[in-house]
Amino acid sequence: MKLINYILSFLFVLVSLLSLYLYFPTFMNYINSKDIKDNIIKSISLDNIVPVSGIGSLVNDSDNNYKIGYTGDEYDFDTLYYPYYGLLGDEYKKLYRQIYANVVNYNTDFKPIIDINNDDISLVIESVIYDHPELFWLDNSFSYKYNNLFKCIQINLKFNNLYDDIENNKVIFESEVEKIVDLTKNATNDYDKEKIVHDYLVKHLSYDEKSINNQSAYSAIVTKNSVCAGYSKAFQYILQKINIPCYYVTGYSYGDHAWNMVKIDNSYYNVDVTWDNTGNNSYYYFNKSDSDFESSHTRSDLSNLLPKCYSVNLYYRESYAY
Repeated sequence: MKLINYILSFLFVLVSLLSLYLYFPTFMNYINSKDIKDNIIKSISLDNIVPVSGIGSLVNDSDNNYKIGYTGDEYDFDTLYYPYYGLLGDEYKKLYRQIYANVVNYNTDFKPIIDINNDDISLVIESVIYDHPELFWLDNSFSYKYNNLFKCIQINLKFNNLYDDIENNKVIFESEVEKIVDLTKNATNDYDKEKIVHDYLVKHLSYDEKSINNQSAYSAIVTKNSVCAGYSKAFQYILQKINIPCYYVTGYSYGDHAWNMVKIDNSYYNVDVTWDNTGNNSYYYFNKSDSDFESSHTRSDLSNLLPKCYSVNLYYRESYAY
């Protein structure tokens, strides 16, 4: 009996040593590469999100002196693809549609279609910007005028320099988008389509905080140089074009940061294309749950109201494919 126990113990030790020999290098490569990636991430100059912000000025004018511009009554937005629109009440949705209509018609100055106080203007403009990466000429800064009752009587949007040649820039932008969309044509499911877009952006984009218009999808899709805001808006818009719900998420990850949330097969996942772009094509931050992200990513403001990401069903399927 003692001999049998001895033999079993010996075999257990032998199998354990063999397993350690076979798998330890792979495990250590994973750990070391992740440590390297985390150090790269921390070394990047962060806080490259420009917040949506407005500057107000008090005027004594009557609001009758200002024009509404485009009302946007002809628009409505599917909240599956435009979640920030869905977070607003009915009155603020009217202003959202009005802002959108004026942007697409290149009008910067208009009277709000609803009564709104100064504090909530940024909320609605932010919702439009976060939902619509295709409005790449719309700047994150704006101004507004208000009366002595703190009622906003005019919104003054700001367009960036891409507006100077807007029609040509829109053609260039959409042409580049279609090139990426075409890469997904033979994919048979949304997961494969999403991965193709992810891999394309990781391969072709360069993180450059000095890039022009780096808060826009244009900077990532056309110039291929951007920061997290541009990466995330590019991923968002391309997935929107292939009918995959994809949201722009803001928060904190070693500094102010932006990433994405996608909905595939009725489940939500976090995706951070920027952090997957810090080395070789990797999937550390691809289709992850909130629990995976909680040590490195914290949502803020409106993004806290987006759906939770619980599922782990669509982790990158090839083990240790980093």
